[in-house]
Amino acid sequence: MPATNLTATGATEWVNLIAGAATPIAVSGTFVGTVAFEVRVSREGVTLPLSRDLFGTPMTFTAPSGMVLVNGMEAAPDAQIRANCTAFTSGTLVVQIGR
Repeated sequence: MPATNLTATGATEWVNLIAGAATPIAVSGTFVGTVAFEVRVSREGVTLPLSRDLFGTPMTFTAPSGMVLVNGMEAAPDAQIRANCTAFTSGTLVVQIGR
């Protein structure tokens, strides 16, 4: 997915994950806001936040960051991910999922 600029609250389009492949995710830009990443196992499935701990605390970013999501071999063939800007004050929040 090419880089997407977010300048208000809202979600990006869903991006398909490839089973067994690593998906790089990058958050950049100069912004005051919060972005969270959400996944769903199937195109019709329930949307769930990515979690960073055993308690299920949603993973959110308020500054430029990056991560790699590894989609295991057992993953559903139509699993998807998206970025959701849950709070926005100013600037441009740039999100890139994939290469």
